[in-house]
Amino acid sequence: FHKVDPFVDLLSNRALWDGSVDLTQILSKEDHLLLCRALRAIIEEEHRFSSYAWITLTPLVSTLDSLAKHYKSTKMRMLPAYSLGKDSENNFKNACKPLFTEDLLLICPPNIKEGFPVIRCYVETAPTMGAVLHAIDMQSSMLQVPEQFTVFADALLSKARYYDWPKNVMDFPKDINNLIEIMKLLPLNYVFDITIHALNSNSYATKRPVNGKILLGFTTKKLIELGEEQSETPDELMAKLGTTTQSWLTKVFKEAKISSLSNIIDSFTEFLDYEDIRPHTDNFLRALRSLLKLHDDRTILLKQLPQIRVSKTHPLVIDTFGERCKEAVSSFALTEQHQRELLVTLGKISGETLPIKFSILETLMDNVCD
Repeated sequence: FHKVDPFVDLLSNRALWDGSVDLTQILSKEDHLLLCRALRAIIEEEHRFSSYAWITLTPLVSTLDSLAKHYKSTKMRMLPAYSLGKDSENNFKNACKPLFTEDLLLICPPNIKEGFPVIRCYVETAPTMGAVLHAIDMQSSMLQVPEQFTVFADALLSKARYYDWPKNVMDFPKDINNLIEIMKLLPLNYVFDITIHALNSNSYATKRPVNGKILLGFTTKKLIELGEEQSETPDELMAKLGTTTQSWLTKVFKEAKISSLSNIIDSFTEFLDYEDIRPHTDNFLRALRSLLKLHDDRTILLKQLPQIRVSKTHPLVIDTFGERCKEAVSSFALTEQHQRELLVTLGKISGETLPIKFSILETLMDNVCD
């Protein structure tokens, strides 16, 4: 295992950033530049070896950042861009213990532009939402101080823009549940914006999209509660949430691994059975129509139709699939050979699927007569 660089402890000394030493009196412009480069090298080395000790250097980093204007030099990015690694949540929590035991999380060096840099760094660097929730559990007092809470909420909103959601189907629901526990403490505008960022993300619920319904349902309920308090539903917010959801569904189900018709039909049934997201039913159906059109007529009529399970499929999904079948008949069954193939397939259909069969036969007969 990589040993923590001794310079981390040396440079995390409070005297370097708490205002007791005027750094402008002891650092030249060149010294400032060299110190920034040294910090960046130390931090990158720690990060490369999956150590998080560099977080304790955040106060000094923010102080040196604030001095860039004094020295008329360009700000240098010293903190790394974080990437999720194996067992990173436990590693992160263990490494960040000093932030809580030594009361470093809530410190705010004087004369810096953005206050409480450790809160911001902690939230944006945390590998999982569980690690973010850990900060609230360990330092709940920051929720009572408006300035600290605002920094925390803004950092979480910023994190939501680039967050790499867990790809494991077991880890994703856990991460979402932890996020919802945090969002219960946030004002609605943060809840709404974080949800929108999640739905716009390229990594949100990509392995099993149905897992994404929990966050959508939570935010929808919040909007409904706001509407009840104000005697009217915030229509613009609800409409934006619905259209964003529709775009997300269309995007995520185009992925090759989950784009099969059977998976789409089963997933949309599960979505529409979830009561908390029913206000967005129209958006779900529009997305479903778009996705069904991506599959050719032969696949719809000859492969998927015989496999449809009416009793296990939501009625609205059945209706939408039936509409697509009728469209497919009009464009597919134009030749005698295709008509024969369709009739052979329809001959295999019985039981609960008979209403769809008769509807397709009716469409076929109308086309033949025309």
